[in-house]
Amino acid sequence: MGVTITLKASHLVNDEGQRARVYGIQPENFRKKTLAKDADEGAKPAFRHDGCNFLIPKGSPAEQMLIDAIESAANEKLLDKASGWLRKNLGEGKATDNCCFRDADERDEVTEDFAGHFQLNGKSYRRILIMTPAGLTVGEALDEDQDGDELPEDDRVYNGQHLGALKVEVWGYTKGKSGVACNVLGWRGYDDEAEQMESGGGETASEGDLGFDEDEEDTSSKKKAAPKKKAPARK
Repeated sequence: MGVTITLKASHLVNDEGQRARVYGIQPENFRKKTLAKDADEGAKPAFRHDGCNFLIPKGSPAEQMLIDAIESAANEKLLDKASGWLRKNLGEGKATDNCCFRDADERDEVTEDFAGHFQLNGKSYRRILIMTPAGLTVGEALDEDQDGDELPEDDRVYNGQHLGALKVEVWGYTKGKSGVACNVLGWRGYDDEAEQMESGGGETASEGDLGFDEDEEDTSSKKKAAPKKKAPARK
């Protein structure tokens, strides 16, 4: 079954002002289905390059919300083995391949981008909903909307962008080594001009899931989200 949660703007920032970010987008592979190198015969390809990896700042509400969801998914699927699995795989100081939520400070090489964060690694068997800060739906390329028209330069999604909303489903599995995985259902950019980064199944989110609630917008460092509009036709 799994556990589905929607993280809004106020969940994705900690008291120090660090905001969650998307990373790992590969423009040349964007929207392509791929198979893991060690996939079993007959495995389903996943949209692994839809921007399905995220950095969640430690101390943000999203950290605890994700930990609670993963605990629920583990208890639901792993049953009597869940408590032992959780001790070994989830929380600060833990970074294993069996859990989709990993302490980024445990990486072999911890750069400034990853320090003080958790990594949320995900995939999706369906193309996920990705929205620009102003609410346009991203199409087949990072700089195009769903109609194939070019997005305005100041309203695009990119590797390293901060997140304004994120919807995911976490689910337990027992095939091979037991664990908890993450399906990304959708995410929305946040228009505060974050720096580019070089680091390289379920339902989909609805536009309502990824909309900004008035009481959750942080207007201290961002302009007001513009109403939805059609991007100008490509010349």
